Amino acid sequence: MTYEEIIDQNCRNSTIHWWPRYAYHYTDIRNAVSILESGLLYSRYDASRLGLMKTDNASSQVIDNTDSSVMKSVRFFFRPMTPTQYHNEGYKHPQLRYERDSSGNCPVPVFFAFNLVSLLKQPEASFSPSSRAGFSPTMHTGIDEFIKLDFSQIYKNSPMTNPVEEKAYRQAEIAHSSPFQIDSCLETILCRNEFEQNMLLSMIARKSMGTYRKYRDKIKVCRQNMFQYNGLYISNCIYSENKLSIVFADTYEKRRYTRIQKSHNSISQLTPVNCRIILEWYNSMGQVSYTSRAISTIDYERPMPLRLSLPLVEDAKQLAIRLYLEDSLIGFKMQVLEEAKRVF
Repeated sequence: MTYEEIIDQNCRNSTIHWWPRYAYHYTDIRNAVSILESGLLYSRYDASRLGLMKTDNASSQVIDNTDSSVMKSVRFFFRPMTPTQYHNEGYKHPQLRYERDSSGNCPVPVFFAFNLVSLLKQPEASFSPSSRAGFSPTMHTGIDEFIKLDFSQIYKNSPMTNPVEEKAYRQAEIAHSSPFQIDSCLETILCRNEFEQNMLLSMIARKSMGTYRKYRDKIKVCRQNMFQYNGLYISNCIYSENKLSIVFADTYEKRRYTRIQKSHNSISQLTPVNCRIILEWYNSMGQVSYTSRAISTIDYERPMPLRLSLPLVEDAKQLAIRLYLEDSLIGFKMQVLEEAKRVF
């Protein structure tokens, strides 16, 4: 059999038929901008050494128990919705994080989806039958070894009956030497909602219009079978008549995760989360003409919309809006002020 034939068979047999066509790299939005700007994916070791990691979304406890050789390769998963993603997707309250680890948080998740056939055919690619985080499974190459993988477990999406074993299968990996040229097999870049899609596009455009034009058509929203929706995140940011409203998503998945982790961590009440909003008005020359900051707190379990009345800056053409929870960037929007007048 060929890789194509095996993958086609996996698509027919899997509950979510499109998962097996891709290899997935999952990271925070700030790292995603850096990846697109360079066109390269680096190993954790190289990204740390070169100072390229803007947000560390890996649990330090898991990393400390993972062989150092694993950190020197670029890592992909066979699927989204992994156990790691369950714990670190979205801004998680520090009291709710996995084993109360202050790291291991991915405030604004972005998926890079690569053509799996093209990746597997690269001479420097290998794969594991199960997770390499905290384990040291033998790495394999070639079709004869690929067909032996337990794909029924890797792509399983139902409740786990044997969590220890099944979690490892759901984090089976593909590895490649560092750095990895993303354009060799990049298919699409997937965001959680329209706000975060526009956030990524805006952040890229501010770095490089060439990069923006190159990748803008690949950046899409995926609403099903990709994200956990169980952290705190922004659903919308609206500016009208010098008034700003930032709305947070209120999902069943977040309420359930919060309830489970409060019980697991013996927490009765969560402390308020510190919030910073930074506002910058730009004139027609692209220069900052006025800056304002607001500080507040948010009830993590019942986040109410943040509403601000903003000053009228006469010569301003654009307004940059940034929202941080503690030190985590969870929102960025470039608002063209003339557009706001026309729309509302």
